[in-house]
Amino acid sequence: MLNLFAIFLGALTALTLSAACSPVQDAAAAAWSVRVKTSGGFTGRGVGNVLITSAGRVRYETPEAPNRQGRGCEGRLSKEELRRVGRSVGESDPAGWEVSGPNAAAADAVTYELELKAGDGRTHKVTWYDNTREGLPDDLRRLSEEVSRVLAEQARKCAG
Repeated sequence: MLNLFAIFLGALTALTLSAACSPVQDAAAAAWSVRVKTSGGFTGRGVGNVLITSAGRVRYETPEAPNRQGRGCEGRLSKEELRRVGRSVGESDPAGWEVSGPNAAAADAVTYELELKAGDGRTHKVTWYDNTREGLPDDLRRLSEEVSRVLAEQARKCAG
């Protein structure tokens, strides 16, 4: 009877561990995307839009007048870019994403709208302006800096 119990307990443990360590489950739980849309600025067109996924895909759209979609360009992040953005996503705390101080646009300021779709299925949105960037929480500022690097690099690649 004791051997039967030991076999049952071993099988139960193996099943529990295999389900908990499933790469498919881990990949689905870790999936995320970050989208930044910009508008405003001196020309009213923003600085472009970008969508980055945890699979390393990136879609850039050129700046365009309001209510018009810019020309698109798709690509892939380098392993290093994906690592940096992924780390910033993982270190972010969207529950604390409040811009400190006034969050109002100055004349000709660019508006940034960031949307993070987290691995847990939740979507987090935040808006700020060029002139309110210093009021961003540290984790959001780091994420926005990484996304801005990707946006600038994709703009360069898509222009050529």
